Amino acid sequence: NVTVVCVTYQSLALAESLAECLRPFSQIILIDNGSTDGTANALRSLIPHAHVIQRNANGGFGKANNEAMAQVRTPFALLLNPDCSLAADAMEALMDCIGRYPSAAIVAPQGWRADQHPQKSFRPAFYEKLAKQPYRPPDATCSAQWLNGCCLLLRADAFRHIGGFDECFFLYYEDDDLCLRMRAAGYECLIEPAANVLHAGVGSSSPSTSISL
Repeated sequence: NVTVVCVTYQSLALAESLAECLRPFSQIILIDNGSTDGTANALRSLIPHAHVIQRNANGGFGKANNEAMAQVRTPFALLLNPDCSLAADAMEALMDCIGRYPSAAIVAPQGWRADQHPQKSFRPAFYEKLAKQPYRPPDATCSAQWLNGCCLLLRADAFRHIGGFDECFFLYYEDDDLCLRMRAAGYECLIEPAANVLHAGVGSSSPSTSISL
């Protein structure tokens, strides 16, 4: 019913924790973006039933996800960053949410850091100027203009309908663009606070406007 898609890049240090998180899933596509640290081979060994795609070069987050999504045959796909951990009950909450809302194309969990601080997991569109205020997780399922791309449950046919990620975005803001285009196509983007994901943020960097033209 759901395929987990994970893009890796120089992620060898995360291989064991990622494998522990993914082993319970029967359908897994791991796509490595040209790592030189042995990530792909380590994941093949740790998760033998996963389909591992090894790219020759780093084509960017969106491009790699699009290539993996082209091989998804289940109705739903979970895009998961390699530094995230999602428990079984959180996956059930995401699936329940997307089942309750047929108009929803994307559902995201509430993210948490290891220090138990909430991660900003939804917000208005980037172009909306709002007063700065502390982030507060939502009390209930709600619609959003942007969802944090570290963990997204997608309706696969909706993803294909809008053409997937815009590959002009090499890294950062591709999740903004995806959500905006989903909404423009008539779909909903929801955050489900009943589902929680631990996002370590290993190797992350500050937002950039990196665009490949």
